[in-house]
Amino acid sequence: VGSDRKSNRNASLDFCPLYISRSIFANITEIDHGKLVTDYLMNFFSADDVTTSRPYQNYLRHDFVESVFSRAKLYSGSSVANLKPDIIQEHRDKVIIEFSPQNKEFYTPETPVTLLCDIKNVKTLLIKVFEIN
Repeated sequence: VGSDRKSNRNASLDFCPLYISRSIFANITEIDHGKLVTDYLMNFFSADDVTTSRPYQNYLRHDFVESVFSRAKLYSGSSVANLKPDIIQEHRDKVIIEFSPQNKEFYTPETPVTLLCDIKNVKTLLIKVFEIN
């Protein structure tokens, strides 16, 4: 019995599947960690009192953090005086069509469906509506 205990001490345990299966997150099958981190940083960097991304560069790739920081400042209407001109131009010309995270995930059959989209630099947008029986 003593030797079994010693060998089990070094065994790795993965509690994540157990925790997720018994939590409110049981229906989540895949988490996009990159999007989660980007969304968090976008929200944090959008604040007027955040003037640098340096503290995050110790933990994440420098180019990634700078890109998210620049985008957050541009999209929030903050001062862009400290941003590099090439980064400003890249984000200014970028075309974006994304479903808003504020959309409902589920609708009842009686509820009219409305979808919010975040759109940037789109001159013409063709929308096709389909009915699913």
